[in-house]
Amino acid sequence: MAMNDNVGDWQDLAERVLSERKRLGWKQFALACEAGVTERTIQRLESGSRVNEETVRKVVRALGIRGRSSGRGSRKRGSRVRQLCGAVVNAAAGLYGQPLGFGIFMRRLPDAIINASGFELRVLILITCHAMLLAGGNPEVGIPEDRLDAETLHRMKICSIFEHLRRRALIRVRYPRDPFEEIPEIAWWTGNPIGKVLVELPREVRDRCLEVIIHTGDLSVLSGYIVSQTDAEMEEFARQTQTIQEHLPELLQWIEDQFHDSEKEAWSAPIEGKPLE
Repeated sequence: MAMNDNVGDWQDLAERVLSERKRLGWKQFALACEAGVTERTIQRLESGSRVNEETVRKVVRALGIRGRSSGRGSRKRGSRVRQLCGAVVNAAAGLYGQPLGFGIFMRRLPDAIINASGFELRVLILITCHAMLLAGGNPEVGIPEDRLDAETLHRMKICSIFEHLRRRALIRVRYPRDPFEEIPEIAWWTGNPIGKVLVELPREVRDRCLEVIIHTGDLSVLSGYIVSQTDAEMEEFARQTQTIQEHLPELLQWIEDQFHDSEKEAWSAPIEGKPLE
């Protein structure tokens, strides 16, 4: 999207960017993360100040504003990313500064967001930014750029993996108030057939499997052990796994009822039960 030096053109762009950002319900920092620019750059652009052409293209692409360089493919991808980012914003609504805000935020995130955070860096960055604001409690101040480093993103990716495993009834999670200062507390559900397989593994193999699963969310690391079982054992494993998938909502509700692991209590008291030893 080429820009002239005409003051009116820059003012028109500023109004379009501001209008579209507010329509999406994004803070300036959210648009900055999505576009890959600084929050200060968004502030300058929305005030009508001139920025370079590459920055304009990034912001326009992030917002999905149609320009001369926009194509059907880029609009389609931009629309999908906007939907994902909008879901993150909605999940964080009303939780800034609340003691239990981060844990509730993680549980509010749709499955599509949890899955996308594993491979879509922009989604992971947006989740991380909101998590920082939830822990800090002041969304108007913004986030220092030097805080958004590789270690911070890795911590949030691990939390997303924990949430993925929790939704599959493999672990229970107690999220801390500030995930960047403390790590979540987890306990594995050995009643799940996959958990049962983990328990039966030799200790050294089991520990390696647990480490890989925690850092990737990938359960296929167990396939080597599973295929070494007898046909009858494999059939039973498949049957139990299918049963769990069919009745997962009821199973998760039973977990909530049995262990009082509700959105409120899950972060106010230690988890009952012990992780695998």
